[in-house]
Amino acid sequence: MRKEVIFTGSKGEKIRAFEWSGKKATIIFAHGYNGRKEDWEEWPEILAEKGYRVITFDFPPPHELKHNVEILESILNKIKGKVGLVGYSLGGTAAINIAAKNKNITCLVPFVAPHAYFTNETGKHNIQINTLDKAKLVKCPWLMFYATEDSVVPFKQGKDLFAVANEPKKFVALKGVDHDLDIETANQSLIEMTKWFGRYLGGKNGKKKRT
Repeated sequence: MRKEVIFTGSKGEKIRAFEWSGKKATIIFAHGYNGRKEDWEEWPEILAEKGYRVITFDFPPPHELKHNVEILESILNKIKGKVGLVGYSLGGTAAINIAAKNKNITCLVPFVAPHAYFTNETGKHNIQINTLDKAKLVKCPWLMFYATEDSVVPFKQGKDLFAVANEPKKFVALKGVDHDLDIETANQSLIEMTKWFGRYLGGKNGKKKRT
């Protein structure tokens, strides 16, 4: 069952969140630029039904990468045990930067996350943190999703990240898809992500399954 919770940021920000209780490891979803916690639709519910504790939240303003990293870190500081971290677009970039230094993150799943820049209706936005260098420090398993026809985050940025990422890693090309996923692509992505969590995030209390 979903409940509303509030985390507090390092500077006193109120971070409004939804939480689903579970006996397995925690999965945190970080939305994209100008997104919101509801954007993940049924994904958190489905993973919660499989026994995971799931958290989605709203990044309070300003919607800048450095600030988002600080907010995400504030949430992670409240979480005990292993964590699967899913981030969409700029939320994925924040997730990569956190995973570079937080050992509790056991699985990292960025969707269409920019490392150099992204372009939206307000123009081109450069990424102020060298995320490629941060990516080299990530030690947990990666599952990356990038859209081949993305008009916001060029597909090549995903290939760049994959090239520097440590193993184990998997790259999923979302063929013929733009930045916003259609229903069919979203459903297939959820299947891939659920398998990845089952393999690397594990069962009860985050214990990995033997392979």
